[in-house]
Amino acid sequence: MTGTPQRDVLNKSVALIDALSRATEPMRFVDLVKAAGLPKSTSHRLLGSLSREGLVVFDEKNQRYRLGLKIMTWASKTWNNVEVAGVAQDDMNMLHAKVNEQVSLAVRDGMEVVYVRATECNQQLNIIASQIGDREPAHCTAVGKVMLAHLPAPKLEALLSSATLTRFTEHTITAPAAFKEELAQIKLQGFSCSDREKHDMVRGIAAPIFNFEGRVIAAINIWAPVFRIEQDVLLSWTDILIQAALNVSRKMGYTA
Repeated sequence: MTGTPQRDVLNKSVALIDALSRATEPMRFVDLVKAAGLPKSTSHRLLGSLSREGLVVFDEKNQRYRLGLKIMTWASKTWNNVEVAGVAQDDMNMLHAKVNEQVSLAVRDGMEVVYVRATECNQQLNIIASQIGDREPAHCTAVGKVMLAHLPAPKLEALLSSATLTRFTEHTITAPAAFKEELAQIKLQGFSCSDREKHDMVRGIAAPIFNFEGRVIAAINIWAPVFRIEQDVLLSWTDILIQAALNVSRKMGYTA
């Protein structure tokens, strides 16, 4: 059974847009027609309609077609509406199953982090386990530091210029210069570590989650009590943590 005329037009229009999306550079008409697998007359008519709607742009000078900004706007709005907490759940569960410690997901709000997802934690960690909606200072948590480390330099400077790096334990970094050095190292290595910086009894590691624009929008961490997990054991989990964060990033449209 053949489709309706409206369906045929839609399918053929999608074929043209899809061909342009897969191209690494603007396409000549003859190449676009071949890639879409459509007749020249049909392609010419549909490309005219797509151009009028801003979905396709025709460069008169180079005689080539490319996707229009309207497509980019739709893509941006779509990805911005994807809830990272829901997307990350499966990877967080798999990570939790491997390490048997609490795995949390946080976003940044200025110089604070807000936990938006957390796995079940072991009983020994319940008194300080992160719950959905909990807030912590960004400067002394693994999730906070890894998100701050990936901020553009001007934005980071603006944040730190008005922030107080409060001391919570003897391990909290409170000197701005030392903190900036810590963030530079975190960005270089791809993960952060907080060893008893907020709570004397807890250490954790975190990795960043990127969106389709390459911007860090969240972070995943593993919490562990110091009496059960030594620092070298915690650091041995960095590879699987980074991989879990990368899996979520790719689901959010990250391609680098």
